[in-house]
Amino acid sequence: MSADARQTADTRSEADQLLQRVLTFDFLVLLDFWNTILGRLDRVQKRLQDPTMNFHDAARDLEALQKHLSENRAAICDDSLHRAVRICEEWGNTLERRVRRKKRMPGETAQDAGLSAKQEILRLMKGSIDRLLTELEERFTRLDELNRRFGFLLNVQELLTESETNDSIIQEGCNRIGDFYNTDLDGKEIYNEVTDCRMLLKSRANTSITNAVDLLEFIVQYGDENVFPNLRVAIQIMLTVAISIASCERSFSKLKLILSYRRATMSQSRLSALALLSIEREEANNVNFDHVIDLFADAKARKMQL
Repeated sequence: MSADARQTADTRSEADQLLQRVLTFDFLVLLDFWNTILGRLDRVQKRLQDPTMNFHDAARDLEALQKHLSENRAAICDDSLHRAVRICEEWGNTLERRVRRKKRMPGETAQDAGLSAKQEILRLMKGSIDRLLTELEERFTRLDELNRRFGFLLNVQELLTESETNDSIIQEGCNRIGDFYNTDLDGKEIYNEVTDCRMLLKSRANTSITNAVDLLEFIVQYGDENVFPNLRVAIQIMLTVAISIASCERSFSKLKLILSYRRATMSQSRLSALALLSIEREEANNVNFDHVIDLFADAKARKMQL
């Protein structure tokens, strides 16, 4: 575009300036660096938005991501730097730039040694990874706490397998839940009910329990609320916890689309109804409107049958 004679002088000038910025050493290094970092983040965040995702797997995925970034911090930065250096050498771009030194204050004797272009960009990349790790740890603190509290209930295979290691982990988890929900649950009773479930499932070879939902269905079908009261309530609490706020964010996005400047006088009740229809559009598409209209007509009919 910068060499296209059909474009205006301003367009060619802006394109030439943009081209010069794109071909710089810093841009090439950071382009490769963020492509590596954001690629891994994108795969994890897409998995977190999956409706079938549970917080135990989400916590493990985030822990794996943090561990990978922490252990490979230097390798990621060095690889991006080396690839950018190779591209600059192939294209004939300059790597070094004028070293910027800090101004010395009166009475200061130490002299700033300055950093080269490679040292400066390495410092920037490592600082970005450190900030990213800090943000991940702060933002998902509640998720880690939730996983420590309920995570053992989601791992149904180990929950229903009898061993000394599993029993100690399960007993600690039951005690943590009992201490936190001390008015609703009893940690010791939860552990006893888990062992009773193991005993009952051993004699039911045809019953397959693969997840927490299957375990809850077995408990509900086995008896009323008095059979496994603590374990039943604990699993119900666990299954109702939201993994992410993606659905809430979508709700606000729908409200922004519905409540445009042309609809500024819309009442709150109408706005809520339209937002509900838009968010739950899959259910709305399956509604038989003829049946709804008939029900509405019957409810609002003023004619009396003689």
